[in-house]
Amino acid sequence: MRNLFKIMAEHLRAGEDLCLVTVIASSGSTPRGAGSRMLVAEKGRLCGTIGGGNIEHRSREMAQ
Repeated sequence: MRNLFKIMAEHLRAGEDLCLVTVIASSGSTPRGAGSRMLVAEKGRLCGTIGGGNIEHRSREMAQ
């Protein structure tokens, strides 16, 4: 988690726009649960994961 915020601070200081994607709820069998985070910049994912697959792909597209 500290690494995520360190990366976020560096990119914000550089004037970049960022989006923090957070899983707020999950049900059934999921690779990552509530609280999972992924940091996305204009060029794509910087760090973290919300579980991969289609959900992560769609979330990354929306965040960009």
